[in-house]
Amino acid sequence: MIDRCLDRLRKSINGVHFSQEENFDVRNKNEETMMNMRNSQSEEGDDLLKRAELENTCASDKENGLHKNLNATEERKEIDSYI
Repeated sequence: MIDRCLDRLRKSINGVHFSQEENFDVRNKNEETMMNMRNSQSEEGDDLLKRAELENTCASDKENGLHKNLNATEERKEIDSYI
């Protein structure tokens, strides 16, 4: 599931836009992932939680019509560190 989420994140960064329904689905799945990861105390769980939170933020921004320039932000650096 995380691989699928990361694939969607890569596509969104590369300018592939998803419909509101797809963004809503991504956010719902990421919220579920985040809940599961919060219950995990492992370092891997923390990394997966950060990835899901970053993607959820991107999906939410797109859904709200906000277009961030991720190339010039700290968020992009964080995302790149996980890819």
